[in-house]
Amino acid sequence: TKGKLIDCNFNGDELSGIISYLCKSTNDYSGNTAVKLSCSGNKQSSLANIIKYDQNNVYINSYDKSDNWIKFDFGERKINLSSYTIRTNHCIQNNCAYPKTWKIYGSNDGENWDEIDIRTNNSELNGRYHQKRFECQNSNKFYKYIKYIQDESWHNRSYCKYKIKLTCIEFFGTIIEK
Repeated sequence: TKGKLIDCNFNGDELSGIISYLCKSTNDYSGNTAVKLSCSGNKQSSLANIIKYDQNNVYINSYDKSDNWIKFDFGERKINLSSYTIRTNHCIQNNCAYPKTWKIYGSNDGENWDEIDIRTNNSELNGRYHQKRFECQNSNKFYKYIKYIQDESWHNRSYCKYKIKLTCIEFFGTIIEK
């Protein structure tokens, strides 16, 4: 893959990576241009909230099946994902839909997906406004698409088992811009 390489590796700030760079450089936080966002199921709030990094802007997806996902489309760009940050929501009820088991995949055609990272029964995000950066297990390729798939949340009600309720996802690594 040829093009201009842009380094957006983790540099101490868990919310200053690839998505932040692209949104700032294009002045677009809509989820339509800098990074195109799509998701499964029924959005209960704006999907763009997940790239605004404001704790008051929550993205909620109430899809009630496994493989609830958010897809990030980088358009003409490709990214090599080395790590990522997730921050939970401000839920004030007990047992909110905090991520428990999830996967990160990459693809260049939207059909065939490579595993980049998998977390199972992870308790590090089980709480209000918990934020954590995770190193990717497989970070050796550049991808046009990145997909976050939530397989399970810490919610104790079956109808919320797969719900995604987050205030941000940020990616770190390298961008190839044509």
